[in-house]
Amino acid sequence: MIAAASDAQGVNMAPLFHFWGLAPSPELAQELETNYGFNSQLCEMLHYYKTIVPATGADLQNWYNNLDHQNWIMDDRYEIYVAEYDSAHYFDSIQAQIDFLIDTYGPCEFTSTEEQAESNITVNPNPTDGLVNVHFENGESFTVRVMSVDGRIVFQQKNVSGPNFSFILNEAPGLYIMQVNTGTDKVFFKIVKSN
Repeated sequence: MIAAASDAQGVNMAPLFHFWGLAPSPELAQELETNYGFNSQLCEMLHYYKTIVPATGADLQNWYNNLDHQNWIMDDRYEIYVAEYDSAHYFDSIQAQIDFLIDTYGPCEFTSTEEQAESNITVNPNPTDGLVNVHFENGESFTVRVMSVDGRIVFQQKNVSGPNFSFILNEAPGLYIMQVNTGTDKVFFKIVKSN
């Protein structure tokens, strides 16, 4: 469905489907990125969505009260959602999910291969057949996490110290996102697993 929609529109539709809850496989994500890249309008849309997420349960209730929902079968579900909004930290979860999508499909606020030098972190080879080398230019302690495009953590190592760290990505070919958390900042890299 994601591939068919992308081919029909001539745009990588994976970010939009992913936002709706249907994530592509890493293989399909890589194929669509290769064929279409990332559409700046979808990126702008995701940024806009971040601005309209209700900050509190009261804000969500006000929005809900203004809806025309006569004979709407979702009323009971929304009442539960509104009641749990603050205690379940839905605002933070929604913001984090949108950030994940922007970082996954970037270029929005995304560290590209060309920008790696500015982050003082380099990753190679990329594409890789499994071996990933990470070079840090300072001796700080980092957390390295690799996620599939559906948000599943496929590798994680805490308390990594530079200057060099290597690991094997034992996953299917496709697109993955590596996050390096420095404690004060998060830097993201796209990793392509070739086989």
